[in-house]
Amino acid sequence: MQSIRAFCWRFERRNSALHLLINNAGIMLLPFDLTRDGAERTFATNYLGPFLMTNLLMGRIRQAGKESEARIVNVGSESHRFSDPPRP
Repeated sequence: MQSIRAFCWRFERRNSALHLLINNAGIMLLPFDLTRDGAERTFATNYLGPFLMTNLLMGRIRQAGKESEARIVNVGSESHRFSDPPRP
């Protein structure tokens, strides 16, 4: 979360428009580990991080949306394809 906050702070200082935010972070199959914030690492990377970044940059996205179209894209994993098939 610290690196996300630092990035967003630097981005805000640039005073740039933000018309497109693509959240595409994803990890899987790591041993159990906690972040400095106390969240399980996979959950923090795949869900909490993109949520935090989107919220911290929402002001820029809304501002860009007043001038033209602005979008947030969340890319999901296809790891569900590796799970066991449903049993009859």
